[in-house]
Amino acid sequence: MPCSSVVPTLTEQTSLHKPPSRTTTVEVFWKYCANYAALFDEESRLHTVISSTALLCLCTAYNGVLYFETDVLASTSTTSLLEIRHELHAGFLTQTMCDFSYKFLALLATSEIVIILLLMPFTDRPHIPLIGGRRGVMLTSWLLALIPTVLSGYSTFPGQTVWTYLSRGLIQGGYSSILITIPELYPASRRVTAIAFATALSYAGIAIACWVVFSDLSNVAMMWSMGVFL
Repeated sequence: MPCSSVVPTLTEQTSLHKPPSRTTTVEVFWKYCANYAALFDEESRLHTVISSTALLCLCTAYNGVLYFETDVLASTSTTSLLEIRHELHAGFLTQTMCDFSYKFLALLATSEIVIILLLMPFTDRPHIPLIGGRRGVMLTSWLLALIPTVLSGYSTFPGQTVWTYLSRGLIQGGYSSILITIPELYPASRRVTAIAFATALSYAGIAIACWVVFSDLSNVAMMWSMGVFL
């Protein structure tokens, strides 16, 4: 992408800094709609579809791993999550209490800090092969996250906690990079609207992740599903 497309033009700067004028509620509403409609013009349509779909898939994968950590790995209840699901569906269990290892959850949460701090310096270095630049960080993070995401579903495979730790951190590392990249795909006057639209649509991934994790799927099937979204 040429640098000229990232720097606001004189026209855009003028429109962004002109003094506010009196507007009616109807005018504000139509301008609001026009800003979102502009995301689907000929120049921006492809960017909007791809970025929104990417964020939706990432949000699903990330929250799926997060719920898996919380409700499967960190649960210290003697009743398995699968047994609780069956009892709830059958109507035999109206209320249940689960205990969680909060120290364990806090430890897993550090993956987002540690791995993001390791990856972010490569974002502004596109000359570094494979991992350099925004595209390199995103692709490398998600490709590397695919393996631990799938392996974390196998309780018989050694290092289940380590795989989950790496999976969550790598997904979030690529997620942080794409949040930087999306606004740069649009003119300065609609960058905030673009990232807001893509982020709002991505929240549907939370519902998808909940449905997968709290379904009757096995742990292996859950994490393979999250790998598909990656």
